[in-house]
Amino acid sequence: MLLELVSLHHEAPDLEVRINDAPVTIGRSGDAAVRLDSPEVSRRHCEVYPLNSALVIRDLKSTNGTYVNGVRVTETLLLPGDKLTLGATRYLVRYERRSTEVCTQTVRERRAKSR
Repeated sequence: MLLELVSLHHEAPDLEVRINDAPVTIGRSGDAAVRLDSPEVSRRHCEVYPLNSALVIRDLKSTNGTYVNGVRVTETLLLPGDKLTLGATRYLVRYERRSTEVCTQTVRERRAKSR
């Protein structure tokens, strides 16, 4: 699955991330699969992994947090159209879901957290 993070800040680049079966780490470290060169981003900031036809994002105890649609999250569904904030940069999330199947329990948990 190809995850596109479209920067909503003109100075930050867009990102393309190939998500297979294993989690993909995003952070400032040279060991991160996706490296963000920003002092507001932790060395191991968050990770993204597939769940059914969608993606899940998990914060890795980052200093400044991971935000989806303005809400700080520890782990949540990441859907196309969401706004993802890592450090000082906001991204528009884009990817093509393989099907409309989504874990119903996960969707309910996400909606409850956003209230």
